[in-house]
Amino acid sequence: MNNMDLKFSVLMTQALSEWPQQLDFQLFHVSKDMSNYSVKGLGMMADDIADKYINHELEVIYRHLHLAMEIELHKVARYVTKMSTRNLRPELVRIKFESFLLEIKNGINDCGWGDPDLKIIDAYFRVNGPN
Repeated sequence: MNNMDLKFSVLMTQALSEWPQQLDFQLFHVSKDMSNYSVKGLGMMADDIADKYINHELEVIYRHLHLAMEIELHKVARYVTKMSTRNLRPELVRIKFESFLLEIKNGINDCGWGDPDLKIIDAYFRVNGPN
């Protein structure tokens, strides 16, 4: 791994390349006021994409980057039926993504990430600085 690999724009470009270019959102559970809804297949798709990084050097990075993308896409699905993933705002994904990394770094989210993962997170923030 080199510092270029951890630059957010590089990570985001890689992550976007792993998603379909166009997403069709089908809601399969919707409350009457649209405050609670589920998007058919979105979570499973995100898991399938992120699972490719299990035991990868950058697993902690890509699993949380894809989770942040899924969360932002889920928000979008409330308002549109189709979306090109290239229209996803990287700055919003970055805010959510970095909040996940900070939770891990600060011991708030302990899902079994070890010292190598914490070193990757520290390296990420050295390259990208605080957002």
